[in-house]
Amino acid sequence: MYRLLKRVIYRGARALGLFRLAWLLTGRGLRILGYHALSRDDEHHYAPDVFMAQATFRRRLALLKRWRVTVLGLGDALARLDAGTLPRGATVVTFDDGWATTAEAVRLLRSDAMPATVYVTTQEALSAEPVFRHVVRYLLQRTKTETLTLEGLLDDGRTTASIRTTEEQQVLAEQLIARWEPERDPAGLEAIARTLAARLGDSYDRIVTSGLLTMLGAEGVRTLAHEGTDIQLHTHRHHFPVGALEALSELRENREHLEPLTSATTEHFCYPCGRWSPEHWRPLHEAGVKTAVTSDPGFNYRATPRLALKRFLDSECISDIEFEAEISGFQELLRRARGAVSRAVRRSSATAAAVGGHPAVEPLLLVAATLEA
Repeated sequence: MYRLLKRVIYRGARALGLFRLAWLLTGRGLRILGYHALSRDDEHHYAPDVFMAQATFRRRLALLKRWRVTVLGLGDALARLDAGTLPRGATVVTFDDGWATTAEAVRLLRSDAMPATVYVTTQEALSAEPVFRHVVRYLLQRTKTETLTLEGLLDDGRTTASIRTTEEQQVLAEQLIARWEPERDPAGLEAIARTLAARLGDSYDRIVTSGLLTMLGAEGVRTLAHEGTDIQLHTHRHHFPVGALEALSELRENREHLEPLTSATTEHFCYPCGRWSPEHWRPLHEAGVKTAVTSDPGFNYRATPRLALKRFLDSECISDIEFEAEISGFQELLRRARGAVSRAVRRSSATAAAVGGHPAVEPLLLVAATLEA
């Protein structure tokens, strides 16, 4: 109901011309879009925050063209932002992790002369095998089996486990991942995945043949770089500690694996899972990193810290009208309005009491918070 109401409000705002007005008011802000992977089968039903249906992605590209968005490479966009020569509605498109279907998405972009930056986490992305933890969750989520035999899968004293409910499936998936993934033995992980698939009435070979839940692999990274795609840093283990020594180690290993494949300098970074702190900036500076993107929504301006660039993470969960609200700048205006109100409320307890108690203000705050969420 909440999402339906939100979409109705957005459609009304667009019909009233507020999207076009927002475009005029926010056109000088740099938009950065973030994606993960496209779906080859039904992965977007399994993890819609990671995998996007190809039809959805094509609609996104059509909306970018409809709004006459200028898609720029990351380095070019930031140079123009600094120089004050950024074209209206300038947008950067990024991809996280290094999934195999990133290559398909990048080539769709390239067919429309749209560049992209791919942030690669090297421990997993340089292997072209299906990612074990995703395979486990995917198999358990889509099965119609209600009870799983645990022999050879878990040694916790149980012989079977109920997997009738989503919660039971999720709990068992995390138990299997915790038991096997730390060993990082490719042959052993594949054997467990094959056993699990067979007992759930599925096929591990289907996953392998279809390329589901699979990363680019070293050759895939090399090919993308050779084709002109900007390949950049995302840590080695998809983990970025606050401690300077550990952080520098992650960046060093990430670079050591990437640069021989790309024959290019890596100087841009993406925080794993978007988690960041100003404490990260020192090791990033020491490592020669010039920019870092977060998962904090918003547009970027000349005053935006280059190691805390804002980014809109698009996904299958987001409707076309919500995407259009972001691209047009309508969402950005809502963020500004809510931020302005919040700052005014915080200025003094007296002002907070007066504003908070005003019968007309509380609904406005509620609507702004709802639409911004």
